[in-house]
Amino acid sequence: MNCLAIDCSTEILGVAVLHAPDTENTAAQLLKHPYRQPANGTTPQGLVSLSIDTGFRHAERLMSAVDYCMREAGLAAEELDLLTCSGGPGSFTGLRIALSTIKGLALGLAKPFVLVPTLDIWAYGYQALAPVVVPALDAKRSQFYTAIYRQGCLVDGPFDINPAALQAKLPSDESVLFVGPHGGLLSRQLGSNSRWYFMPQTRQAPLHSLVALAIAGYQHSGAASAEAGLLYLRASDAEEAAARQEKAP
Repeated sequence: MNCLAIDCSTEILGVAVLHAPDTENTAAQLLKHPYRQPANGTTPQGLVSLSIDTGFRHAERLMSAVDYCMREAGLAAEELDLLTCSGGPGSFTGLRIALSTIKGLALGLAKPFVLVPTLDIWAYGYQALAPVVVPALDAKRSQFYTAIYRQGCLVDGPFDINPAALQAKLPSDESVLFVGPHGGLLSRQLGSNSRWYFMPQTRQAPLHSLVALAIAGYQHSGAASAEAGLLYLRASDAEEAAARQEKAP
């Protein structure tokens, strides 16, 4: 399955293209290996990915990043089978840019698309390391977008929550692994616990996970509808300002 994936949920712009033609290798097998050019000169196979710290200037770089990954994968747009992007929570503007791009391409190419919850993407693949996994994205205002996963399944959340309130929800008798782009920031605001572990922060978008979950979701549940929307855990700054203005005397 050939798949285009976009993640604009944080300041890191991520784009990936999976080129997995109908060969003896399945998409799942190809995802286990880096992108490669076969020595015999046949069509390239595997995952081409690009992560850029744009400082939230995603709109300026997104389409050039898509073009680059498509060229490197040796694919024309018409050869795509599936499009996907992170579905929130995350940066309001970034999420909207990614979704509008994916929906526009899906409509123009008559291709299916799916949305994958952002916290699912960051938690994916860590269930073998700890019984409880907690991805963390900085939501500003001393809050975090987070959720609690047990053995790969969402069991609580997602939340827009402060560290003290999150701490009260965590198990005290099990190991907890904090992951995601802002796990380190969260770790500095949580109290110490010998059962808590933090993965080093990464400046790479979780594109492998996004592609894997998108394909699995599409194969299980089919494509998203044209009306599919994003997951927001709070109103945007502009919406909150407008609400305050309406209430003002």
